[in-house]
Amino acid sequence: MESTRGSYTTVEGGVAASWFGSEADFSRLLVKNSTYRTFFRNHSTGQGFVFARSTTVGVENPLGSTVLLDPAQTPTAAETLIPLPSAFITEGQLQSRIRVKSGRAPRSLHGVSVGGSALFLNNLEMRFPNVRVPYLNDNIGFTLFEDMGNVFARPQEMLPSMGRFHQPNRQICFQAPPFGQLSQCSYNYASHAVGIGVRYQTPIGRCGSISDTI
Repeated sequence: MESTRGSYTTVEGGVAASWFGSEADFSRLLVKNSTYRTFFRNHSTGQGFVFARSTTVGVENPLGSTVLLDPAQTPTAAETLIPLPSAFITEGQLQSRIRVKSGRAPRSLHGVSVGGSALFLNNLEMRFPNVRVPYLNDNIGFTLFEDMGNVFARPQEMLPSMGRFHQPNRQICFQAPPFGQLSQCSYNYASHAVGIGVRYQTPIGRCGSISDTI
């Protein structure tokens, strides 16, 4: 349902260990908090401007022989990595609208997203009251949004990266092989996206959105 006021918090935690048959040993924590506040509500229609905020923080910590490595590194025979399905990936996740030309989140030397062990994502939206248009009635609304965040290879890289608005040494990520140069490509920064979105109220109450970023 489309929330207009209040707050919502979820906390997910878990531990994977060889005691339970897991190939990797690690702990995982994902916390999400969302708040909604309505301004200038029209008492006759019940609609108003809604300021929506959502912050998501996730961390994974290796245990035992499980290690965290850069995308260019490979584990030894005695080491294991956190499986990709368990890693944090922003593509298609948490409705992130962040886009940058060189991509986001740690990637392999071949440009494939390998996820990371830390996630920070903050979404801000100002939702305008729905407008009435032919055939669609008053099911169309507009939003202004600002999103920021990224996925990081290690949890300790998350906080120092919050003050970086651009990818460090971005030109290295576009260089051709040898792969030794691409291994210096850094994703330790916070990507930002500002834009406008169009929301459509579906019959079951949820809103799909079409958005574009600046």
